[in-house]
Amino acid sequence: MSRVNFHNASIRQKLILVIVLVSVVVMLLVAGALLAVEVVSFRQSLVDKTAALAQVLAVNSRQGLMLNQKSQVEDVLASLASEPHVRAAFVFRSGKPFAYYLNANGSFQDRVTALSYSPCKLLDQAPLATRVSYHFSSSHLAYLLPIFLDQQLLGQLYIQFDLGELNTRLAQFGSALLVLLLLSGLLSVLLASRLQRVVTEPLIDLSEVMERVADRGDFRLRARPRHPDEIGMLVRRFNTMLEQLEERDRQLQGYHQNLEQLVRQRTLELSETNDRLQQSVADLAEARDRAEAANRAKSQFLANMSHEIRTPMIGVLGMTELLFNTGLNEKQQQLAQTVFNSGEALLEILNDLLDLSKIEAGKLVLTEEDFDLGESLEEVVELFSETAARKGLHLGCELPPELPVLLRGDAGRLRQILLNLVGNAVKFTERGDVRIRVAALEQDSSSVYLRFEVEDTGIGIDPLLQGRIFDSFAQASEAMNRKFVGTGLGLAIVRQLVGLMAGEVGVESTPGVGSCFWFEISLRRQPRQSVKPSLITEQLRGGRLLIVDDDQHAVDILTDKLAACGFEVEHAVNGRQALAMLAEAADQNPFVAAFLDADMAGLGGKRLAAAISSQARFRETRLVMMCEQGNLSLADDGCGPNIHWLYKPIRSVQLVKTLNELLQIQSQPPETALSPDSPQMQLPPGWRVLLVEDNPTTRDFVQRILADEEGWLLIAHQGEEALELLEEQRVDLVLMDCQMPIVDGYEATRRLRQKGLSIPIIALTANAFPEDIAACHDAGMDDHLCKPFRREDLLLVLQRWLGEADETSAVEEGG
Repeated sequence: MSRVNFHNASIRQKLILVIVLVSVVVMLLVAGALLAVEVVSFRQSLVDKTAALAQVLAVNSRQGLMLNQKSQVEDVLASLASEPHVRAAFVFRSGKPFAYYLNANGSFQDRVTALSYSPCKLLDQAPLATRVSYHFSSSHLAYLLPIFLDQQLLGQLYIQFDLGELNTRLAQFGSALLVLLLLSGLLSVLLASRLQRVVTEPLIDLSEVMERVADRGDFRLRARPRHPDEIGMLVRRFNTMLEQLEERDRQLQGYHQNLEQLVRQRTLELSETNDRLQQSVADLAEARDRAEAANRAKSQFLANMSHEIRTPMIGVLGMTELLFNTGLNEKQQQLAQTVFNSGEALLEILNDLLDLSKIEAGKLVLTEEDFDLGESLEEVVELFSETAARKGLHLGCELPPELPVLLRGDAGRLRQILLNLVGNAVKFTERGDVRIRVAALEQDSSSVYLRFEVEDTGIGIDPLLQGRIFDSFAQASEAMNRKFVGTGLGLAIVRQLVGLMAGEVGVESTPGVGSCFWFEISLRRQPRQSVKPSLITEQLRGGRLLIVDDDQHAVDILTDKLAACGFEVEHAVNGRQALAMLAEAADQNPFVAAFLDADMAGLGGKRLAAAISSQARFRETRLVMMCEQGNLSLADDGCGPNIHWLYKPIRSVQLVKTLNELLQIQSQPPETALSPDSPQMQLPPGWRVLLVEDNPTTRDFVQRILADEEGWLLIAHQGEEALELLEEQRVDLVLMDCQMPIVDGYEATRRLRQKGLSIPIIALTANAFPEDIAACHDAGMDDHLCKPFRREDLLLVLQRWLGEADETSAVEEGG
């Protein structure tokens, strides 16, 4: 019976089978044990008999072996004829067969075959045996006995007994056991069939009661226990369960009577709850619609504001850029540079609002570029230098000389963070200092972990308000909000940007004392350059420089910059001390240059410069006058043709340029971003470009840029005019403003593409969102310029697309 069939059998069948199997197994074990005992007993008796017989034969064979009488030994062996179960016997003398006996039954060939000499290990060992041994095989018993006389080995006796009698007895015994096993199995089946009823009948009765309970659902039925055993206990517990079910059935009937009332009550409550839920859903939907409308309004507002501010910024930034190419002197270039930088700062305020929107939407992505940290910090300081000077504030940046400055990261976002922090510091400080400090907390060969601090001596922040100072549209207090106008977005953007850089930001402030805003970020080193190359030629290294200034903070900053260039720097706090130091050094190692503060108390910088210039022994010392951006009128008065002017805070690039010019050393300082000597981009001659623009400032800016180029610029004031003009004129490229009245740039482009016009169309857009750029390309425009764009940007786009247009025309003409 397989395992599955056994599990599916009834309890009666299982009990019978188990009883029969147990009986059979027990009888098999007993029969096996009896058979084993019988075999062991017979073998032992046979060994004992053979040993006795061999001992007698050995004693009788001693004399024949001693006298070497083979016939006498064979006569002794012949006595084995009375033993029918002896197959053969051999006597060995001196390791060789001496005499033997073979059973007379059968032929000679049969007898030889029965001996099986080769497989019989004892027969092979007999000639050399010195001890008694025997061996049982399946057919015979081999017995080997050494023959001794007075401890002298005379020979060996080998006797082989046939086991046929043993096999016959085993067969008879096995047959008897098999008959007994069959009779016992039959008896166990009969007994099991009777005895299983003691177990199965109570279970069958219980099963029938269960079936009636299941069919009728009548829990009043009870099963009758027959015996106080486990089955009887099972029956009693089943009856107990029926009693409990009967009690619960009565309770359920009681519950059922109240259920309809409860259901009606719950249905009413559910209906009311459903009504309230529907109202809540409607309210949420309305709130969602309002939020989406507000979000669309905000997006539209930002887009409109971006357009309305970026478009006139062309007049500020674009015209200032063109101003650089009009032959300005150094001071005029610095003033123009300040105007340009201020315009860019204004543009970055607009970008703050756009950035906040991008950050909140999770769409702002950081870029990575190589930049000079020192130059970035100086640009930030320069932007606020004039404002700080008007308020009488000392604005400076402390950058340790050993700090790595050639870094890689998002320089624009870092500059944006610093502009917000420094701008707030200058705004909320009426007197004292605003200082920028940078320190390396950790660094290795690939990155540096920097801490930036912007410390001021301003009004400070109440400790209770410091926790929300980084929230959007938040300022320290309502009174401050009324006194200091601002959007309240700067610090919120700072926190968001530092978070995007995986950094930390915080503030330490004491009301009435000042504040220190700090942030920590990790920046990568530039891969191929770890040390900033010096801009000072070797001819100037080691020269002595004198700084005359009563502002110790400004002296420290300038000293660090000059020392980093390889100069030996000394300091005088006033004019009298400076004259004494110049006189002492004149005859031995004179100063190559002296930096004089024009606003210094006592003997001022201009009077000191006049005193130095009047003495011939100081003629080898060049003079550099320093003044704040707010005191540029001092430079207009002049102090002599040989005096150079630097405006605080002094930028490293301008400082190096002045030193090289001052000491008449030819060098090539790095060009600024707006250098008038930038290489000119040449457009292909004979170009024809259509400008579609409704803003007169933008039209004027583009006209001025392209005035010196060899080509023809057509102008249309709106989209409809451009469509009419293109039906009459052939052009190589179209500069298309996106937002215009009546027919805007998108619609005009779509119409041109529908007519099959394939010339390049460049979008001029003041909307800087990615979706706006995508809309330009979806309309069929090939490229875009984001307002306010620079001269270099416009020429680069025109050069690229006009060059491609020329190649296309050449191919078509060649074809």
